Amino acid sequence: MKETVVDIKNRRSVKEYKKEQITDAELMEVLEAGMNAPSGGNRQPAVFIVVQNREWIDKLCVLNAKIAGAPEGWDVFYGAPTLIVSCDRQYAERSVCAGTWRKMDQSCRRHAGG
Repeated sequence: MKETVVDIKNRRSVKEYKKEQITDAELMEVLEAGMNAPSGGNRQPAVFIVVQNREWIDKLCVLNAKIAGAPEGWDVFYGAPTLIVSCDRQYAERSVCAGTWRKMDQSCRRHAGG
C-alpha cells in the first residue's frame, strides 16, 4: 500500500513525447497493467484500442479538440506516437466510438490505396 501512495504522489504529467514508437514489449507491459487495474465489482469492462497510425492519431486529435472546445490546431495528445484508447466493453461495439473507428479505418484504407 505504501508503494502505491508513493507512486501516486510522485506521478507527473508528460506534455512532450519522443517521436519514436515504444517497443512491443513496452506496449504489452502498459496494456497488462491496464488490464490488471481494479474495476468495480471486478468486472474488467475495459477494451483497449492501440493507435499508432499517425493519420488516425491526427484525426482523433481533431475530434478530441472539438469535443474539448480547444482551439483549432491544438495537439491534445502532445505529439504522442502511440495512443491507448479505453472503452467500456458493453458499449465498444455498438457505440458512436465504434462507428467512428470504422469510418476512420475506411478513410485511411482509401487514402493508402487499400
